[in-house]
Amino acid sequence: MRAIYSCAALVAALALTSPADAQYRMEWGMDAAAVFGFGDVSTVDVDFPASRIRLGFFRPGSRLEPESAVGFSFKDTEGTDGIWTYAVQVAALYHFQPVRQVPANRGAVTAESFSPFVRPFIEFRGFTSGDDDDDNNDNVDDSDVIFGAGIGTRLRWRQDLAWRFEANLGYGFDNEALRVGLAAGLSFFPR
Repeated sequence: MRAIYSCAALVAALALTSPADAQYRMEWGMDAAAVFGFGDVSTVDVDFPASRIRLGFFRPGSRLEPESAVGFSFKDTEGTDGIWTYAVQVAALYHFQPVRQVPANRGAVTAESFSPFVRPFIEFRGFTSGDDDDDNNDNVDDSDVIFGAGIGTRLRWRQDLAWRFEANLGYGFDNEALRVGLAAGLSFFPR
């Protein structure tokens, strides 16, 4: 049942970030991430080369960029049941300066190359493990809602490509854990 809720949340996240007219530009991206959880049970999650894919829309000259992101992974060890993890996130980037089209600068880093932002988000994260047909009924399913915010920058590399770096804090309400995250990724701006 939780998988149905997760799919519904994904559809809602994508609908919230759909462009209203053709003047919007898209930002496709993927991020590698390290997340450190501090709570009753401390955790460390490192995902490389990509922990999630994201899609955002912005209008050149504006400061706001709605964004949604999803991440799925499967881990299995011999003799144990596999674990599916999922994360669905809805966010909004607020750029400190209006987003504009920056021409390719052939590798030179200039002040116009940087686009700093702050990004509040809500994330639905969970995992499922076990076999429904198992006689021991050891199926494990857990989920959490995380509220947080990050601060970061995009560094234009070319007109249609940019590096993206972010540090963020989030709080998971189910397991009452503070999460510190670091992300580095690549963004593509199709024409």
